Amino acid sequence: MDEWHVGDPADWGDHVGVPDIPYMGYLQDEEEEQKPNRVSKAHQLRAEAWALRENGRFQDALNVINRALEYSRHWKVLNVKAIILEDMGRYDEALRYYDLALGNTDAQYIKDNKARLLERMAWQDKYSQDYQRALDKLNQALKLTGDEEDRCEFFKTKARILALMGKKRETYICNMLANLQYDKVDEFESQSKIIDETRNPLVCIAGRNHYG
Repeated sequence: MDEWHVGDPADWGDHVGVPDIPYMGYLQDEEEEQKPNRVSKAHQLRAEAWALRENGRFQDALNVINRALEYSRHWKVLNVKAIILEDMGRYDEALRYYDLALGNTDAQYIKDNKARLLERMAWQDKYSQDYQRALDKLNQALKLTGDEEDRCEFFKTKARILALMGKKRETYICNMLANLQYDKVDEFESQSKIIDETRNPLVCIAGRNHYG
């Protein structure tokens, strides 16, 4: 679970590990030292936008977070706008704002947010039968996520898409990865390598009752 950071709204959500404590200000960084009043105002508006978002008032939340961005394009403000856009189903725009936020920070919880969005977008591609595009998004999500539970879900989704593509071997491997059966994956890949590389007939004796 990611840690709560000073300046994150108190009701951020369990996916980033927010404690139930009041809003406590914001982190000081180079931008904030240079423009403390503007950045402080941006973070106040960010908290207001988050409260509106929590109440399901997404358009109002978007209006407020846009005002916050007029004061500062701090990565925490950009992240909140991405979340609100995602709530509204505006996935392409949300992805762009996650990327803007990650251009200014390496915070893992934002990477996790982006990864979950990529999986949701992969489902859209699945429904439109653009399977390769869906796989590309899932592979990106798997590289980003730091959450083991999310990783398992991503592998399950990937297995479903691979099955639709008729890729049985890859489907089998993804299902094992989704269930954390790493030892079985190694065994399966080792056996698959032997089968792929041998030029001799492979015989599997299943019984000898009818021998002769």
